[in-house]
Amino acid sequence: MNLFTPMVLLVTLASGFVTITLLAVGRQARTFKHIKAVISAIFLYNILVILGLIWEFVRMDLLRNIPDRYGFSLLMATLLALGYLKIMWIYSLIVISSKILDRPVPPRIKPIFLILGVLLTLLGCAAWAPFVGSRLAGRFVNVFSWLEYLFIGAVIGIGVFLAVGARRLARGRVRDAAVSLGSIFFLLFFLVLAGLILGLDRTPGNIGVARLANALGLLMFNLALFLWVRAYAEAFPAEIGAVFQAPADLLVRYGITGREIEIITLVCRGKTNREIADDLCISPQTVKDHNYNIFRKTGVKNRTQLARLFMG
Repeated sequence: MNLFTPMVLLVTLASGFVTITLLAVGRQARTFKHIKAVISAIFLYNILVILGLIWEFVRMDLLRNIPDRYGFSLLMATLLALGYLKIMWIYSLIVISSKILDRPVPPRIKPIFLILGVLLTLLGCAAWAPFVGSRLAGRFVNVFSWLEYLFIGAVIGIGVFLAVGARRLARGRVRDAAVSLGSIFFLLFFLVLAGLILGLDRTPGNIGVARLANALGLLMFNLALFLWVRAYAEAFPAEIGAVFQAPADLLVRYGITGREIEIITLVCRGKTNREIADDLCISPQTVKDHNYNIFRKTGVKNRTQLARLFMG
């Protein structure tokens, strides 16, 4: 069983790498609208798998063989890294879910995750301080344990968000994709919960069983994401829009930049400035500045004329 666990984890990381490669250089790289968000989430997930391995190694084995102060520093560093990555990963899942449902990311989400990251950093720094570290060390580990439950709650919340949001979509591939992705998040919830329950029994015989079960759970989630990408990538065609069908000399004539092409594409799709800002992760004022430059270059006076110019 000790050999099975690392083998399963290696297969897990390999499946994650295959999925990222598929998205980066396969047909999905040209056709999948949400490619960057999904690659980011899968990459963060597999980094979490690697850090989880390091955490288990540090906690179970390494601390017995190195001085206390070095072991404690390594323990805190690993916990902080795990905490940060989990916060970032949950945020990436929120972004994906919002994009799948064609909704903007709630503006209050970023400040909440920023505050969580700052609190985690402050607590970690306090635990390192010589005059309070011994008192906070145990509490820091306890806080990290509670963060695990917050992590589970966030995953199930995103699954509910997708399930409820999918009901408002018209029947079709996009709705099926949203429901399937929500089901994958529910799967992750049960896998993590099962791992926590198994991990409560710290008897020597059960530790190996718990580790193997966790490894299988990680593999199942990675494979589920891989199958979801294969099945539903084409349901979200890349936003190439009519602007890219315009003659190349038209773009050259007006000196349209890459970012301006993205703006024009979204304008042609009827997006508002706020929606364009959310899609491109820029401020509404930046969108207005781009609009002004585009109007000046092309000589049009409004968005309707701009759409007619490039859509023919």
